[in-house]
Amino acid sequence: SICIDYCLRIDNQNLLFNEVYQEFKNQNQQTIFLELLETFILNQRLKSLSPEVMQTFVDHFSVSKEKVRRLEKCIVNLQISSMDIHQVVKLCRHHQLSTALFYVFNKGLN
Repeated sequence: SICIDYCLRIDNQNLLFNEVYQEFKNQNQQTIFLELLETFILNQRLKSLSPEVMQTFVDHFSVSKEKVRRLEKCIVNLQISSMDIHQVVKLCRHHQLSTALFYVFNKGLN
């Protein structure tokens, strides 16, 4: 959490999604990193993710019904430009996440 907070405070998402994320991956702690991102997204401190992290984030939160509901709350707090639209729409349709689906379509059409 400290690493993410620091990167956001210094406004350096490149550091966060490149070096910090890679280090978490290298230490087999990628799950912890992804779980920590959720709080920053829901508190609207983080509005976009890198494409690689976004895809992994969606995959990580797609494994259970409870996590999918948490993912939906995150999706509506993220900028559409950081999403793999196909991946997110497919997930929303599969799990009937209407709020997230409306959000993606409304933001995507603007």
